[in-house]
Amino acid sequence: MKADGLCKAGCIVAIISSCLFIFGCLMFIVIFMVSALVSSKGYEPVVLSILAIYAIPLLVVIIVQIPTLVLCSKVLKGTAKSKNAAGVVSIIFTGVLGGVLILCGNYQNNGNEE
Repeated sequence: MKADGLCKAGCIVAIISSCLFIFGCLMFIVIFMVSALVSSKGYEPVVLSILAIYAIPLLVVIIVQIPTLVLCSKVLKGTAKSKNAAGVVSIIFTGVLGGVLILCGNYQNNGNEE
């Protein structure tokens, strides 16, 4: 099973976008933690609960990026059965550009093109 250049480019764009989302969310969590702990001065329980309210959605964003990374890496390695799952998951969770490139590219499966 082999992906053509367009499908590979879409996978690379999706992987890079997903990594940027993960890095950005981790940086926001660190910024929230530092600013909350610096400005707390006696209100630690309240500040930590507010920090949890902001950190949980960012952790959810990080968790939903994992399937995109796994599926796109499988397509690049040639071990995926189809490119459709990687393309749809990439469109939903990461962005339109990488997913559309994946779906427009060809992924040859035992001599047959999908």
